[in-house]
Amino acid sequence: MSKKKRLFALAPEILALRSDNKAKKNMGKEIVSQSEGGHDEYDLKLFDIVGWPWITARNVSEKIPKDAKKINVYINSPGGEVFEGMAIYSFLKNHSAEVNVYIYGLAASIATIIALAGSKTYIDDTAFFMIHDPWCYTEGNADSLIKEVELLRSLENTISDVYSGKTGKTKEEILDLMHQETWFNAEEAIEAGFVDDLYKNKEDFPKDFYNLKSFKNKPDRKKVLNKKKEDAKLNPTIRKMLEEYGLKPDATEDEAKNFLSKLLEQSKKGNKGDDGVKTLREADLLTIKLQAIEEEKERQKAIRRFVNSAGLENSFADELIEQNLTVNEASSKIFEKMEKENPVHGSHRIETGESEQEKFKAAAIDGLLLRAGKKVEKPAPGSENLQGYEMSAIIREALRRANVDVSNLNSRRMIADYVFSRPMGSMTTSDFPEIFRDVASKSLQQAYKEYPATWEPFVNKTTANDFKEIYGVSLSEAPALELVNEAGEYTEGALKEGKNSYRIAKYGKILSLSWEMIVNDDLRAFTKLPTLLGNAARRKESDLVYDLLLSNPTMGDGKKLFAASRNNYVTSPTGEEITSETLQAAKLAMRKQKGKNGAYLDITTKYLVVALDLEFHAQLLLTAASSLETGKNAGVPNPFRNSMVLIADPRIPDGNWFCIADPVVIDTIEVAYLDGNNGPMVSENVAFKTDTLNWKVRHPFGCGAMEAISMYKNEKTG
Repeated sequence: MSKKKRLFALAPEILALRSDNKAKKNMGKEIVSQSEGGHDEYDLKLFDIVGWPWITARNVSEKIPKDAKKINVYINSPGGEVFEGMAIYSFLKNHSAEVNVYIYGLAASIATIIALAGSKTYIDDTAFFMIHDPWCYTEGNADSLIKEVELLRSLENTISDVYSGKTGKTKEEILDLMHQETWFNAEEAIEAGFVDDLYKNKEDFPKDFYNLKSFKNKPDRKKVLNKKKEDAKLNPTIRKMLEEYGLKPDATEDEAKNFLSKLLEQSKKGNKGDDGVKTLREADLLTIKLQAIEEEKERQKAIRRFVNSAGLENSFADELIEQNLTVNEASSKIFEKMEKENPVHGSHRIETGESEQEKFKAAAIDGLLLRAGKKVEKPAPGSENLQGYEMSAIIREALRRANVDVSNLNSRRMIADYVFSRPMGSMTTSDFPEIFRDVASKSLQQAYKEYPATWEPFVNKTTANDFKEIYGVSLSEAPALELVNEAGEYTEGALKEGKNSYRIAKYGKILSLSWEMIVNDDLRAFTKLPTLLGNAARRKESDLVYDLLLSNPTMGDGKKLFAASRNNYVTSPTGEEITSETLQAAKLAMRKQKGKNGAYLDITTKYLVVALDLEFHAQLLLTAASSLETGKNAGVPNPFRNSMVLIADPRIPDGNWFCIADPVVIDTIEVAYLDGNNGPMVSENVAFKTDTLNWKVRHPFGCGAMEAISMYKNEKTG
């Protein structure tokens, strides 16, 4: 089984360790960062599951340079994927830098192997250390299962060697501990030899609680947070000083504290008590006060650390401190509040920004597109890993993230059966319909954008808010400027709605993901249809736009779009090519066009739109340096050179051509899209129809000729 498939096989239990899908990767911490200790010192924070998409060996090896002098590794992880963990262990073990490891919260499973890569390994006094046998999920025939067992035995042997080398225990002792799934608290881990010492520098790293249901001997969660801490003993210096004042050397801690209380009380009065207790000297009183201040600092620091570990607000720590609670009392209240307010995963609360769920969805979409051979300009992080996943694997993972029990969905057919045996509502709670909808949508849009649309340069695009008639404002209807005398009034020039109108219409088809596509892992078939529909949507637009030019519709004034009476229509004899004379006549006719008020509009021709049979000659006419007119000398410049943009389209009948003005200057043809959605859309609504998952592809758009005098037609006759 490949590494990728093995990770997928392990997914149900490994991924369940991280039950809060909204939690940030690695608790929002950079996996590798430069330490404050110097430019050649690095901090490696492993605060998540080991394995893609959380913590990988690549994350570590690519960011820690070879010449680093010191690496500080901070661990709070329930383990994860064995091979990734072993790779991280090997990288750290073989690095020339000094490596120190600090276990903060939990090191379980493969995370314990990483913990042993250091020169020294330290542990927080409330942390746990767990070792167990490696395991996995798999499927196949007897031979493949035997191979899997052999692999697990090999891993077990390798892992036990690492533990044995660190602790000095025999391999048999280690294997016995692994078989039992043994949990060690901090003191036990040190005593067993897995860890060197307690981690005494309490830095503000997050301590988290994972969903440990997969482990049979998991410790009580309350025990982790509320691990008993004895009240701090009197400072040895203070106790020795009290003995000078009469404290018995063999006095218990309670007796010593009572003695100190009486001593402080008598010192306030300034005299000996009836029981002979002396008053404190000024220097000794100062020492005790300083000790009390230090203990108070430690109390507040410990309470704030526990509050931070539980993912609660700092204001709650202030409340506990003000109540003058001991650390033991405060930790009980912290646990009570945490049980009420925190999600299962522990210290994470919902934060703004892109969630892990959103990141997975983006990676899955781009991974499927890349696998289908589609262009993805900036693939989402992680998409290169998911690129090798089957469609059923993506669906399974999406279901798992929606808290669906997928432990029994171990084949394509089983996953397909599950999908199409469930009510529509239960499917829409997971991300997988959205993932496949977006894959279809992006395939559709990519095909739509890449398909040729020769008409786009000479039209205006606009937005329609509904399916009602759309009216334009005609330039020929615009009022003229009038003379304004000194101190005279300006008269209002109103723009009137033109008579030319059109409306958008709705075009569409159904897209489907079928049971067979999932079982056959036929991603090509799934993405082929939206690609074809994207092309079809573009063709439909082209057909409608060119139909306006070719069908010569009746305009709002009752006349045809192209008519001799408009001075924008001529016919040419059979076989006559486009010539300098006919082109000059077209340009001249357009420049002489007048508005309703009789003013010349001087419309400049920008586009020459021709049938394919005229394309070659038209290209010569617009690019030749010298005139192509018969009888002209070779040195006579070509007046049409670079004067227009040539467009050729197969929809235009042979021998026909058009001159069209710049749509920025004057209306020509207008194309409208509903709500500004340029291009077809895949609907949000998912619907089941037999063994298919269906989406509607809608393309609401329309077009209309908004001005006649901005266009000129030369039609071939005969």
